[in-house]
Amino acid sequence: MLVWNAGDPDRIVRSVPLPDRTADNDVSLGPEGSLYATHGEGVGLDHQVVLKRLTSTGEQLWTGSLAGDFFGNSGKFEIRANSSLRPGPDGKLHLLAAMTSLPGGQQGWMPVATRNGRPIAPSAQRQGTDWPYQPIGQGQRMVTEVYTAVPESAPHEIRVAIVDRRGRVVRAWRVISRTPINLHDTPDILRGAPTLVLDMLEGKRHVLEVGI
Repeated sequence: MLVWNAGDPDRIVRSVPLPDRTADNDVSLGPEGSLYATHGEGVGLDHQVVLKRLTSTGEQLWTGSLAGDFFGNSGKFEIRANSSLRPGPDGKLHLLAAMTSLPGGQQGWMPVATRNGRPIAPSAQRQGTDWPYQPIGQGQRMVTEVYTAVPESAPHEIRVAIVDRRGRVVRAWRVISRTPINLHDTPDILRGAPTLVLDMLEGKRHVLEVGI
């Protein structure tokens, strides 16, 4: 992983080595300058995705087990190789997992590390999973959907909604494009607004900020 100083994007100041088989996985910042990375271990049916916490120089602090099964070996609860890592509003690190046992195979946000940088036990991970909304703070959650009006056709619309504790919609947006679009990465909150990275069939990839 390459590191730049803020305000100086043209000069790489150092690099941080990541574990083997981390290229298709995600990385997130942790407390005290540490890093989190998901990482594949084992082969065949024994393959699993684990969470590692690393120092700012890449030294391993701990390896934590994750609830669920690796995609391809899964029964009901899937962790994909490229599952996103995001810090939640409570400071806990969350991982995006597929909930194939629930209607529509929706995705859920699973807490995997405490705000102090300790691993969360797999049983507590599953119990604390917020499905299917992404926690964003102040008792609110965000849900996004790539919408296709005509079955088997390319999507031209993405819908975003903020819901409260009771599941009521607080605010909602529709992103409509003449050309086909899709979500390139997991949506996030930036400066208080839902932020989407979109893939477009024509032209360059765009970062689209939706909100206030």
